[in-house]
Amino acid sequence: MIRQRYLITGALVVVLVTPLFCCGAAPPPEQLLPQTTRAFIAVDDARELEAAWKKTQWGQLAADPLMKAFAEDVERHFDKSVMPKFETSTGTTIDELREIATGELAGAIVEVGKSRAATVVIIDAAGNGAQAKALVKQAGNRLTQRGATENSIVTDSTTVQTWTWKSEETEKHAAWFLKDDVLVYSSNVEAIEGILARWETADAGLNAVAAFRDSMQSCQANKIKTTKLRWFVDPVGLVRLVHKPGPFDEPRDHPAEFAKRHGLDAVTGIAGTVTGATAEHDLVIRVAIHAPKPYRSTMSVFDLPSGKNYQPHSWIPDDVNMVVSLDYNVMAGFENIGGLFDDLFADGIEGTFNDIINDLKASDGPRVDVRQDVIENLGTRVTVLNDTVPPVAGKNERSLLAVAIEKNEASVAQAVKRMLRDDPGVKRYRLPGYDNDLWTIGESSERDEEEGAPRFRSLAVMVARGQLMISTNADLLRKLLSRTTSSKVADSDDVGTVMAGIDSLGVDSTVGRAVLRLDRDFETTYELIRTNRVDEFESFYGLLAGMVVKRFEDSQTGKQTVDFQKLPEFEDIRKYFGLAGVVGESRKDGWIITAFTLPRK
Repeated sequence: MIRQRYLITGALVVVLVTPLFCCGAAPPPEQLLPQTTRAFIAVDDARELEAAWKKTQWGQLAADPLMKAFAEDVERHFDKSVMPKFETSTGTTIDELREIATGELAGAIVEVGKSRAATVVIIDAAGNGAQAKALVKQAGNRLTQRGATENSIVTDSTTVQTWTWKSEETEKHAAWFLKDDVLVYSSNVEAIEGILARWETADAGLNAVAAFRDSMQSCQANKIKTTKLRWFVDPVGLVRLVHKPGPFDEPRDHPAEFAKRHGLDAVTGIAGTVTGATAEHDLVIRVAIHAPKPYRSTMSVFDLPSGKNYQPHSWIPDDVNMVVSLDYNVMAGFENIGGLFDDLFADGIEGTFNDIINDLKASDGPRVDVRQDVIENLGTRVTVLNDTVPPVAGKNERSLLAVAIEKNEASVAQAVKRMLRDDPGVKRYRLPGYDNDLWTIGESSERDEEEGAPRFRSLAVMVARGQLMISTNADLLRKLLSRTTSSKVADSDDVGTVMAGIDSLGVDSTVGRAVLRLDRDFETTYELIRTNRVDEFESFYGLLAGMVVKRFEDSQTGKQTVDFQKLPEFEDIRKYFGLAGVVGESRKDGWIITAFTLPRK
């Protein structure tokens, strides 16, 4: 079974592999860390977090004996490939740090000087000062035994012990100090000196950065205040700091330059909080995206309006796994997506998107004015739903996107018809009772070359029930449009429970809400992973799962370092998967997303 240390320190381990690390302290780490902090994570109290985690359905799942064989495999992976890197950098272990921590643990990736990355670990060891000193001594002995040179400096009357060594022709550093029962580590002495300089200064550190301050306050607003864990990332700053271009990469190919080119650098910070086992919820995760307006270029695609608290459409049956209702400015998306399309799908050739739109409008083409015939007729209500049918297979996990038509439905239907009717890869079907056709695009079984990337084998398009519907599977559209049963998802008790949970959060400016039945929605992805059939992924879940599975792959041999076939069958652990709700809020400086789970009853 995975030891609880991994549950508490997993996020810190991820930072280490970057290869930087984190942990926490008092004075508040927000005060001690510099304004150039690019990533930050803090646990208020490790013991309280562990206790709260054990009460959640996820903690109970991790503790189930059925998970023991797989959990031990994961633990061996961390012990072999991750933990040694931490011990090599610091001279100590995560377990040893947890033993001396009596309060907050925090950590960060900070930028020092000219784009140099440093790791900072801060531990509140109040009452454990003697043990903290002994830990530093032990860490120093280990570093010295590996050939590190020990030294010490005095900064602001505080002695900082340092160790220096060579690793792959690079000079490495470890610096430790203890002050006021706060233990601090960094891989950079300059970062340590900055921390000491801010020790008595309340508003000169990370807490003075508007993106951090505002997004963190947003995460702790409303009725969820008992935070157990919090984190912050400056996404563009972090990517610019840690992403090292290859020898043949062009400057414009750097992800940070990509973000700047498309206006995505408007996102100056993303913060999050995690709360476990409250009276109302099983687990609550809040994420605040700090992105003050005005927006430019592609960023305008995300200028989400504040909408209504939509209930699911009456045409959605009760047996779907997930339903999302949101407001979206379709016209803004259409007008600002061109540059991104050109970059991603046309090798950066500017104007390609507009050329395609003009070709569609030309007299020798389909003669479709996409803006006039389609976009101007669409409303702002967007629905996304997901369902599955047996047996477990990627093609049997099906999704649908529906955009409400507010004006001329016939114009949209005719535009779809003219665009698709002469394409040899398109098939046309008639559904009884409907005036418009169902169009299917492609039935190929070919896959993308890139592992882990989902590829939809087909798409289906139809205008019906006042919606422009696009599905990954024609059978899902047929099911929705031929259904005569009166059983609606909007009338379901469990959906009503989640909607009530969303309402209880007191959200003012909703941009969207979602209801997920996790016991159905996760099953296909889980079973494809367990049975080593990840090449069948076709869903968004599959994309994310593929990225996770890839992390447990040996970079040298390509073999999996964790045996996912040791996972129990989903049916044996289905009881741990209940309901989940998600709601998005619009703020003047960005958005807040709140997700929560409810235990299965």
